[in-house]
Amino acid sequence: MNIDIQVSSSRVEIKGMDLKEAFPSYVDEANEYSFNIWIHVRKNRNLIAIVHGFVLDEDKILNEHQNMIDVADIYTGDACNAISALVKSPIFEQELDDDLAILPPYTCYLETLYVYPKYRENGVGRYLFSNLYNILLYSLNINTRCFVIIPTPQEPADNHSWKNSLDSDGNIKKTMINLLKKCGYKRIGKTEFFAINCMTKHPLLLPVI
Repeated sequence: MNIDIQVSSSRVEIKGMDLKEAFPSYVDEANEYSFNIWIHVRKNRNLIAIVHGFVLDEDKILNEHQNMIDVADIYTGDACNAISALVKSPIFEQELDDDLAILPPYTCYLETLYVYPKYRENGVGRYLFSNLYNILLYSLNINTRCFVIIPTPQEPADNHSWKNSLDSDGNIKKTMINLLKKCGYKRIGKTEFFAINCMTKHPLLLPVI
């Protein structure tokens, strides 16, 4: 697929500001235990898709005797509920591939994966869902154990945020769920969350589009 992908994260050093003095608790947990990621996808310089997620550093959380659910709760209620459902599920506890288990694991809550209407039905969404692990590995050097998401139709609220959109007949949500299943995601029990474990011994092999 002939597209340009730019990845950025909030795990950066902020110069000229002593935020720890003003917001010690928030900075410690948000920057040390977790961080935001953004993926901007362009074709011919036109923005065609955006991914926004919240990544938890499992090793740091464990080493500091913290709890993934509590760290996620700082972010949003949806993130907290998604992580809570995930860590209690068989998806999270699947046996890991020995070659991948030596790398520090991360878990990512996907808040937004939005493809602009003009570029839908061209495989962009499937490409992103199928390649998120590699995108984060090669751009940010993070080994993501699990991705978890609530398949909710969204639309831009402004240039920097999204809001839930109307889906009166439920077709958009059905399309999203079908796409997730094709990319190896599974529903977590009877919840509304879907997740995938990318570090298992027998991961789903998907073609690169």
